[in-house]
Amino acid sequence: MFLAQPVLARADSEPASLVHTQAKLRNRSHLVRATLAGLAACLTGALAGCQSPLLSPDEPRSQYDRYDAVRDQRAATTYTDEFGYKRPNLRGRLLPKE
Repeated sequence: MFLAQPVLARADSEPASLVHTQAKLRNRSHLVRATLAGLAACLTGALAGCQSPLLSPDEPRSQYDRYDAVRDQRAATTYTDEFGYKRPNLRGRLLPKE
């Protein structure tokens, strides 16, 4: 479809050899199809990335997390770093409690 056909190149003293050229679109309809396919791929990627998170912050992660939540000892889901950005509190949630 989009693959280029090999072209015979002949030098004066050398025998004919195959030279591969870059793939070229054959006509305007191939260009339109390729453009539409690219737009569809970009749109699909954008829509798939705009979904809600799989796990809500209030949903218990395990039986231990529910135990901590009932006793108001649940680790915070995020923390504010020294630059003022919110970061996920992975370390605080994964380390054992003292």
